[in-house]
Amino acid sequence: NSIYNSYYTAGGELLFSQGRNYFLNRGFLPQTFFARRIVNFNLEYRFPIGRVDHGYKLWPGFLRNVHGAAVLDVTTKDLGLHHPKDFFTTSIQNLFRIYYVSVGLEVKSEWTMFFYLPTQIRLGVYHGFGKFGESIYGSLGLEAAL
Repeated sequence: NSIYNSYYTAGGELLFSQGRNYFLNRGFLPQTFFARRIVNFNLEYRFPIGRVDHGYKLWPGFLRNVHGAAVLDVTTKDLGLHHPKDFFTTSIQNLFRIYYVSVGLEVKSEWTMFFYLPTQIRLGVYHGFGKFGESIYGSLGLEAAL
């Protein structure tokens, strides 16, 4: 019951897991949407830009490759308000009826830092449609995982 009646937020991206590609509609500011039910769809077309496999002398940064991506995010939400006659039923009002859409472009590079640590650096520019969308929303992501 506590999970079903909880509130969730969406918009922006999950900052703690950027390299794992979990996003909540990148063309909107973080926590733009507030609801009991949120459904998010992400579509990405990734393509290689270049395979570098090169470092600079003995510096601890080694660039492996660079990728690009075209992204599309679609979100729908619903407050899940209770029906006034029956407290235990919910009426779905806007879920799968109102959509929030954003598109964007990304450049992602894969590095090996300090001769061992795999690292990803991502730069993205996005546009959200509708009255809540940002005309230009940029993000810079960094993840280093063992």
